[in-house]
Amino acid sequence: MYYKIIRWVVDIWGIKDYQWEIYPDQNSALNWAGLNNYLINTKFRTSDKPGLICLFEDPNVKNPPKFPISTIKQQQSDKEPLIQLADFFAGISRFSKDYGNEYFKWLKNKEDQKELTFFKEYHREDLREDILSKKRKVKFGILENLDDLCKKNKLQVSLRQNKCLITMRKSNPLNFWFYQPQSEEDKAPTKS
Repeated sequence: MYYKIIRWVVDIWGIKDYQWEIYPDQNSALNWAGLNNYLINTKFRTSDKPGLICLFEDPNVKNPPKFPISTIKQQQSDKEPLIQLADFFAGISRFSKDYGNEYFKWLKNKEDQKELTFFKEYHREDLREDILSKKRKVKFGILENLDDLCKKNKLQVSLRQNKCLITMRKSNPLNFWFYQPQSEEDKAPTKS
C-alpha cells in the first residue's frame, strides 16, 4: 500500500523529480524487509540520480535500486503533530467508510430534533441517540464538522455520494480514496 500511495501522489500530482521524506510512526508494524522486496520489483525504481537512497542495505543484492526518497526515519507520533494529523485523516476516512450509513441516520435524527412538529416521533429514523455510543456520537460530530469545512473551502470532498469521504477532484490538496481492486485476483491487503 505504501507503493500504491506513492504512485497515486506521483501520478495525480505529477511529482516525479521530488525527493520524498517518509516519517512513519515508530509503533508501525510495517514489514520493512517485505516492503523492500516489493519495491525492488516495481516500476518505481530509479537509476543513479544523486541524493537518492537505498531503502535497505542488503549485502546479497548487487547494485540495489534507489528510490526518490531522501529520508526514512521512524518517529514517535505523540511528539510529531504531522503524524498525528495523518493518523486523524486516515482514521476519520476509515470511520466514514465503516459507519457512513449510521452517520446519515444520526444526521437525519439530529435534523429531525430541530423540527418542532407534533408528529416528530413518527418521522424519525430507526437510529436513536440513546443507543449510539458516546464515542461514536463524538466521531459523527467531527465527521460533520470536517464535511462542513471541506464544503466551505471548496475542496470537492463528498460524503453523501458514496456514504463515505471521497475526493471528487483528485488534484485537490486533500484526498480521500479507497483502494479498488483492478481484477478478480487483486485483493487489498488486510490486517492479520
